[in-house]
Amino acid sequence: MLRIKLKFFWKLLVLLELFAFLASFPTVATASKKFEILHTFVGDPLPQIGTIPPIWLIQAKDGNLYGSTFGRLNGPFIPSTLFKIDISKPTPTYSDLNLDVEFGAPNFFHFVQSRNGIFYGTAVEGTFAGPEYLFQINTSVPPPLPTFVTQSLPSSTGDPTFVSELLEGETGVFYATTTFGGNFLEGAGMILQINTANPANFKVLHDFSDDDPPIPLGRKSGLIWGTDGKLYGTTCRSAASENGDLGNGVVFSFDVNGATPASRVLHRFDGIHGTCPQGLLQGRDGKLYGTTDGGGSANQGLIFSLDITRFNPVYRVLHNFHNTVAVHPRGKLVQFLNGKKLYGATASGGRHGKGTVFRLDLSGKKPRYTVIHTFDGIQSGSKPTVIKGRNGNLYGAALEGPGGAGLVYRINLN
Repeated sequence: MLRIKLKFFWKLLVLLELFAFLASFPTVATASKKFEILHTFVGDPLPQIGTIPPIWLIQAKDGNLYGSTFGRLNGPFIPSTLFKIDISKPTPTYSDLNLDVEFGAPNFFHFVQSRNGIFYGTAVEGTFAGPEYLFQINTSVPPPLPTFVTQSLPSSTGDPTFVSELLEGETGVFYATTTFGGNFLEGAGMILQINTANPANFKVLHDFSDDDPPIPLGRKSGLIWGTDGKLYGTTCRSAASENGDLGNGVVFSFDVNGATPASRVLHRFDGIHGTCPQGLLQGRDGKLYGTTDGGGSANQGLIFSLDITRFNPVYRVLHNFHNTVAVHPRGKLVQFLNGKKLYGATASGGRHGKGTVFRLDLSGKKPRYTVIHTFDGIQSGSKPTVIKGRNGNLYGAALEGPGGAGLVYRINLN
């Protein structure tokens, strides 16, 4: 009798372990997560302005979506465009914002909306061989044509310095990082302060080549404000370590209030536990959250947290991406105010290998990862980006799609 009870106990224990093992795998999207295409960009065989894949998307104060498309360099040159999608109506409507650009044919990059309602962003005139400019658009004054407000942004070579998305401090004062520029070889990049009231007198707050050890060439993410008043950001590569490694990126802070030293490296990625971090998000718990493009258990990227509430920040891997579900996250994570769930996108992976939108639930003892939509390339696009809407939904842009040149989508989470 005792032997039978022990045998039953061991079978029960094995079943419980099996259920726990299965529960650790990411789940797939449920039918309640409604995916909807808001606009399709139509490309070849007759490409026109505004038909090149969208690369940037924001939700403005009026509740509508604004974005930019990527210019074409191969074949006939086609400039990028700025567009608006009115989502206040049952059927969203699309419109271009720059049908007749004063300064030729610029390629628009990132842009944001200031507290005063004016849009500010960066652009390169013509092809990508020229300098980079700051532009503004006041949509309240028709027609809302772009106006360039700087002669050029700082560059040691005359080429674009590739300024990150702008972050507003005081009204009309923006902060950004650059991939190039500065004093180290081709330039390790800088932290800039740009005052739109007098944009010609931009200020270089920090040269990454001055760090010890220096942080050489590598893509810099956009900055975020921490609740402590400091700036936080990441670099895709960091300085070579003593053993000769090329570096895998860092998370850094910068104190704009004059503390010494103003710049501090909070975490250096080692390749195994992440490499090439993307942008950051500060969660409601005060921790920094982000993703890496590589590293992790399958070298396909990961999601991490960095507890900066302690003097020595504590780094933790929350999820490892792998080929069977989703790989290579892109862009920043987003979090709504009413919960502990993070949302993000991957450039590839998923059922069709074309990317996913995912959720990471932090409310339990262990983070729970869920794919809420997989992209197929043809009908729903590929390589998505994602932003959060003020109505509790997710919005984003993707390449490919029914028109072959990208799309803008919505995922209803309500």
